[in-house]
Amino acid sequence: MSAKPQTPFGDYLDQLLDERGLSVRAFAALVNVPPGSISVAKRKTMNPKRMESWADALELTGEVRVRFCDLASLTHAPEYLVQRLEQLIAENKRLKTARDRARG
Repeated sequence: MSAKPQTPFGDYLDQLLDERGLSVRAFAALVNVPPGSISVAKRKTMNPKRMESWADALELTGEVRVRFCDLASLTHAPEYLVQRLEQLIAENKRLKTARDRARG
């Protein structure tokens, strides 16, 4: 039996850790949780009580912090809602790009 694939939150957390040069073990030490808690958050659900402290530890601000918190919260949502939100985010980005190009 294979391990459950990561959630979009888990993928995003990996990206953020990579950008900051942090391993899962180093991040776990930074936020004072066992490394296994990071794995659970990446594959199953993020403990909402930890979301803000993890965002603070990663020094997240602006849209990056909003995306981090949104994806963390969505670990508790049905998969179809997660997929729909991803579609809406992509469409919003496409529309913003088109608008910016039209403005020249």
